[in-house]
Amino acid sequence: MIDKTKTPILISTPRAGSHFVGQYIRETFKNFGMLSPRSSELFNEEELQENVRLPDVIHFMEYARDNFGYDVLTITHASHLADPIRMLSRPQYECLFDWFKEFYDGYKIVILRRKKLYKQWLSYLFHKSIDFAQRQSGATFKLNMPEDVHPWHNLEGTRRESMLKSTIAALNPKFIHRENLFQKFLFDIRYMEEEIRNYYVNGSYNNSNIRDVWLEDLNDDILTEWFIPQGMRSDFVMNEKIIPFNIKYETYFKKPDLEVVKNKFMKVYNNEFKHYGYLVD
Repeated sequence: MIDKTKTPILISTPRAGSHFVGQYIRETFKNFGMLSPRSSELFNEEELQENVRLPDVIHFMEYARDNFGYDVLTITHASHLADPIRMLSRPQYECLFDWFKEFYDGYKIVILRRKKLYKQWLSYLFHKSIDFAQRQSGATFKLNMPEDVHPWHNLEGTRRESMLKSTIAALNPKFIHRENLFQKFLFDIRYMEEEIRNYYVNGSYNNSNIRDVWLEDLNDDILTEWFIPQGMRSDFVMNEKIIPFNIKYETYFKKPDLEVVKNKFMKVYNNEFKHYGYLVD
C-alpha cells in the first residue's frame, strides 16, 4: 500500500515560487515516487504533447499508482484544477479538482502563495509579454523549445539571465497592461482562495496534512528540513538550483504603461485580495 505521507502534493499559482519549492519536492519523489521525463506541470495542457489531454494524464497517474505503487510528481497551478474534464467512467467529475480531491485524499498538501501579489503579477506579465513577442517573431526563436531563448526560471551557475536579456534585446517586447492576461491571473488567485483553500484550509480536510505557506517565509534550510530525506540532509547539494533573476521587471515598462498596470492592479487588490493577507510590494 502506498504511503501517503512520503509524497507531498504542491498547489500554487504562476510566479509564486512553485518551481523553487518544487525542486525540493522533486528530491522526495526521486526516493519515493516517479518523475516525468518531460514537463513537471502535468496538468498544464500547454505543456503537454499535442496528442495528450487531461484524461490521458489522469490515466497515467492512476496506472502508475495501481501497477507500480508510485505517485508521479506534478507541480499544479490553481487554474489547472478548474479545467473541465469528461470521463465516461466517472460522470460525477466536472472539473479536474473533483478528481484531484479524491485521488489525493489523505495526502500531505502544500499550498504555496506569494504574499507580494503585485510583484507576482508583474513577473507574470513580464514573462508573458516576452512569450507574445516570441510567437509573433515566427520560427526564429524556436517556438517548440521556448526555454532555449526564454527561460522562465534562473539556474545557479548558468547563463540563463544573460540569455533572457539577449532575447529581450532581440525581440523588443511590448511591456504593457494586458487585460485578458490580467483576468487569467486574477482567476488563478480567486480559484486558489475560493475553491482550493476553502476546501483544504477552511474545510474538513485534516489540518495536520496541510502546509499553507507564503513564499516569503521559506528558505533553503526550511525546504531541506521539510522535503529532503533525513539521511541526505547533512551534505545535500541541489544539482540544478533555481534562484531568482536579478532583474527589476518594472524598469522594462515605460512609466505611463507601468502606472496603468499598477492602478488596475490596486483597484482589484483593495476590493478583493487585501483581506486574504496579500501585500503589494
